[in-house]
Amino acid sequence: MSLARQGEHCGPGGLCARTCAALLQTLLVLSLFGLASPARAAGQVLLYASATTRAFLPGVGGQQEALLQPWRRLLTARRLPHRESSHSADLEALKAEDVLILPSAVALDGPERQALLRLRDRGVHLLVTWSAGSRDARGRWTGHQFAQELTGFTIRGELEPAAKRLFLLPHGDTALNLQLPAGRRIWLGELAERPLRLSGGQSGASYLDWARTVLRRGDAEAAIVYDEGGGRRGGSGRRVQFGYAETAWSFSPADYEALAEQALTWLLRQPRAQIAAWPNGARAAQLIEMDTEDGFANAIHFAELMEHMNAAGTFYCLSSEARRHPELLRRLATKHEVSFHGEVHFGFRGLPRDKQLRRLERMLAEIGEVLGSRDGWPAGAGRGFRAPTESYDETTEALLVALGFEHHAADPQRSPDRLPMLVWPAAASPVVHPEGSAGPASLPLVVLPRGQLDDLNYMDLMLGADDVGQAVVAEYEFNLQLGGLGLLSVHSQNFADPQRWLARPRHTPLMTLALEALVRHVGPRHDRAWIAPGDRIAHWWRERSRVRLDSRPADDRLELELQVGGEQPVQGLTLLLPLRHEGRSPQLRAQPSSPAAQARLRTLDRFTAALVFAELPPGRHRLSVSLP
Repeated sequence: MSLARQGEHCGPGGLCARTCAALLQTLLVLSLFGLASPARAAGQVLLYASATTRAFLPGVGGQQEALLQPWRRLLTARRLPHRESSHSADLEALKAEDVLILPSAVALDGPERQALLRLRDRGVHLLVTWSAGSRDARGRWTGHQFAQELTGFTIRGELEPAAKRLFLLPHGDTALNLQLPAGRRIWLGELAERPLRLSGGQSGASYLDWARTVLRRGDAEAAIVYDEGGGRRGGSGRRVQFGYAETAWSFSPADYEALAEQALTWLLRQPRAQIAAWPNGARAAQLIEMDTEDGFANAIHFAELMEHMNAAGTFYCLSSEARRHPELLRRLATKHEVSFHGEVHFGFRGLPRDKQLRRLERMLAEIGEVLGSRDGWPAGAGRGFRAPTESYDETTEALLVALGFEHHAADPQRSPDRLPMLVWPAAASPVVHPEGSAGPASLPLVVLPRGQLDDLNYMDLMLGADDVGQAVVAEYEFNLQLGGLGLLSVHSQNFADPQRWLARPRHTPLMTLALEALVRHVGPRHDRAWIAPGDRIAHWWRERSRVRLDSRPADDRLELELQVGGEQPVQGLTLLLPLRHEGRSPQLRAQPSSPAAQARLRTLDRFTAALVFAELPPGRHRLSVSLP
């Protein structure tokens, strides 16, 4: 039921008895996410407990305590200077460096509204949650006009239950979120307080379903938005709006608290730094791969399209099919990654260990027959694996590590996040590996979860070629917003030549036409997205894990120390630096002592800069950055 229009059924706290009990059980978890040694905030935080909202909620079964308690716990745990007030007169005392939290203040009277607008015009920073001022002092519905006037953001309506977009997906590596992984599925629940769909400013999180279904641009509507400036009198205040009420926090307390803590950090202009997910300042990574099986000859069309885009793809090859096309396999290995998809198209899940091992060894041998062998591995082949029908288990991954594989392109269930993950399978037995690889204790498996729809999903939705092309382009653009790993998986039987596919009725040109649409959209230049094969993405993720960052904020600067493990330099490491003021670029006060570790500054967007290291040698590196 919609709160805003059906107040008799709910309020922000319509599920309050349950919500309060859950929230009271929430312990301090932000230490798991926080940055080292947070700087003391220049401003203070006021948690505004509207007396008008407090009077309104009991009449609709609500309770304001359910909205306030999460903030009290967070502010106390983070030791942020703050106070709480229910008097609108106290709003007048706030200074431009202060932050006001307005927690789901659904009902506001006239003096409160005027005080809030004056505060906004003075440049006080605002954190507004859910539906602010949609009812007047007598509880009558007035719409979202006041909230829109206060924040400058647009409320596009409520999230309809039928849409099943019950997950919040944070955008990673933004000024508002340096901690939670890109695309993590955070459960919103089916609350009476329907979340609001937002637009304007910068998007910090989106609403989507479990599968992260994006079929058209705009499908992933904003759940969090943020911006700076906009006060009528030239105020430079920052504004953040959460489209959901605090009653959602109980479903995943650590995640929601991390989002709230980071919003406050940004509003208070505290200096921060974080290692970016991707190298060389790239916004996102994109793997485009083919499960190369029936219709193996269609791989040439896929290769040519990838080359037209000036990018390399990955071919996870079924070895029984690959050996029937030796010349094509050798051609693919010259410019792309040739990796492994099993020897026959049957899954591995539940099979005994010895049978799985025999199958994997046969697969390696059959590819080796075509490509030859080098150091005990098929010459020129990658070290990636993708299970037929995405069917595998822990035994499969343990054997992959034992045999010297380095990455596994897995199913959407493998991870709640849309980033790679490092895995040390418990059942991996130490074995003698081919030269260049290491045992499971020192070289984990990199799992690349497929976090988007594949061609079989599109076929299940009965989409035509034009619709699939539109969906693939929309997904690519959404991944740029998300800052995550895009993994577009196609099957060779769905990549037929559009001029000849009728000769093979089991094959379709569905994904041929869709990838052509993506190639036209992206072109040969893709500066923001790092389009790379699976082995390069996995290698980067392992390299990134060798670097540790210690940041020590001090006034308007950051003292940074980077520690690089291992024996080889890390290429392209990027540090993200949220700007304390829009348009004021950071300055390097002191470069690392090693000439090879010199960094260059780049502006990524309105609120974020980056330090990009072409090469970072092993050892400790110290530098100082001024953030005016």
